[in-house]
Amino acid sequence: MAAYTIDVRPRARRSLPQLDPSIRQSIAQLIAQLIDGLAADPRPPGAVPLTGHRPYLRVRWGDYRVI
Repeated sequence: MAAYTIDVRPRARRSLPQLDPSIRQSIAQLIAQLIDGLAADPRPPGAVPLTGHRPYLRVRWGDYRVI
């Protein structure tokens, strides 16, 4: 099985603290669930190709997306 890298981009690191605390916590939980699940399945349920950036997948959470 190939090893995958989880990368939180600098822009995302700067943006997270600016969000409402409840939204920030929910998104952090989503990211944690995705990270835990990626070892078993690198294409999590609900992930769709990011338009214009075919190799990347996105998962939506409300008004936000995790790529």
